[in-house]
Amino acid sequence: MEEFTASLLDDVVIFSDSWEDQIAIVLQRFREACLTLNKEKCQFCLETMKIVDYTLKHKKLLPSDDKIEAISKLGPAKTKKGVKGILGLAGYYRNLIPNFAETTYCLTELLKKNQQSSLGAKACGSSGNSEAELYQ
Repeated sequence: MEEFTASLLDDVVIFSDSWEDQIAIVLQRFREACLTLNKEKCQFCLETMKIVDYTLKHKKLLPSDDKIEAISKLGPAKTKKGVKGILGLAGYYRNLIPNFAETTYCLTELLKKNQQSSLGAKACGSSGNSEAELYQ
C-alpha cells in the first residue's frame, strides 16, 4: 500500500504521528479497490495495539504478554517433542531475538537423530537469554 502502512490478513495499520493526511490516502485506496470497512471493527489513534500475537507499543513491535507467559511456563523439555514445542513458540518471535539461531543452537542439536538426550541445560548453558531477549 503506502510506506506508512502495513497490512496483515484483513488488518491495516497506519504508522504516523499526524495521521490525518495518511488516513485520507488509505481510505481513498480502499474506495478505489471497492473495499468496505466495518465501522465497529475500526480503531483509531491507538498508542498500543495487539495484532496477531504481537503488541505494537510506543513505535516498537513486542511479543504479546500471553505468548511470553506461555513460553515462561513451559519449563525444561523432557522429550524431543517438548524441545520442538519450545523452539516453535520461541521461533514465532525469532525476528525479535538477536542471534536467534545461535541462541537456540543447542536445543536444535537435541533434535538430531542419535543425539544423546543427556545433553541438558548445563550443556546448553541454560541462562534464559531467549526469554530475556523477548522482554527487551
